[in-house]
Amino acid sequence: MDLDAQSAFAMLSSPKTALNRATSHRSALEPAASRFRPSRSLNLARIEGKYAGIAFGVGVPDNYQITLKHIGGARFVGKAEARNSSNSSLFVNTSLQGRVVEGALLLKQARVIRDNLPAGFFPCLRAGQLNISIEKKKLALSGLWISKSASCGSSQIRLQKLS
Repeated sequence: MDLDAQSAFAMLSSPKTALNRATSHRSALEPAASRFRPSRSLNLARIEGKYAGIAFGVGVPDNYQITLKHIGGARFVGKAEARNSSNSSLFVNTSLQGRVVEGALLLKQARVIRDNLPAGFFPCLRAGQLNISIEKKKLALSGLWISKSASCGSSQIRLQKLS
């Protein structure tokens, strides 16, 4: 596992930190009225499913497709595929681990499954605290997508549920 992604996920893992970051890093793309505030009675399995979207902020945007599976409690596992938006033959497939804390999904890329990158480039594993919102009656996930590696940088990710 990428130690930088692990460190970033650990930094985001405390409920107090998660709550502070959720309130201090809201995207202008996400109106306050659409924020999803899960209650104790929320069926977290509702978050399960397929999502598509984009990560932007470092170089050219990456198109993301992720699948999340609820495995009990507040925990999720899944897979992600990131494709370069200007050259779709460049991609990285990763496994995901996550959990819901204080109304946000803490999600990390746990390991690289497969990639197709140019010689000399390596895949970056990222972690993020994704705000859960409802847009056009569909769940959306958005927030910072962090890697502490200087060569990877950080970006914003925005995903909308497909199914």
